[in-house]
Amino acid sequence: MTAPAAADLQRVRLLLEATRFGEAASALAAVIAAAPDDPEPRCLLAQAYLGMRQPADAVTAAQRALALDPTSTWARRLLALSLHNTGNHSAAVLEARTLVAADPDEWRSWWVLSISARGFGGQGVHEAVHAAHRAVALAPEQGDVHDAYGSALLAG
Repeated sequence: MTAPAAADLQRVRLLLEATRFGEAASALAAVIAAAPDDPEPRCLLAQAYLGMRQPADAVTAAQRALALDPTSTWARRLLALSLHNTGNHSAAVLEARTLVAADPDEWRSWWVLSISARGFGGQGVHEAVHAAHRAVALAPEQGDVHDAYGSALLAG
């Protein structure tokens, strides 16, 4: 496995922060070609695709990252969010529940579960509220968890 150049990955991260998702995806093509067995560029690619509102491509990138590192919670979070954005809420919730079971003290896992479960409506809203409440308890300084909590409450 060849590691991608740190400068290339940093450039991609900066492009993603600047919401220049298309440029990030283009830059990642060379990084992935140089390091096809490294899951990190695949996760970054999934983020870029999510930013470009191409969730099906994000699912593929996240699945490839997860195949390279089955223990990657980052890849699993991206997969769950991507599945949610494709409308496959049941698969998204299953991935998110796997995250929560693997690390119940990780706020990002609860946050993803809240987002994913909210897509179900009905009983899923109850799970979304519970998950968002847990995320807020774990990371009250994170704005995203408060947004998820409010959205879950509004969905109910």
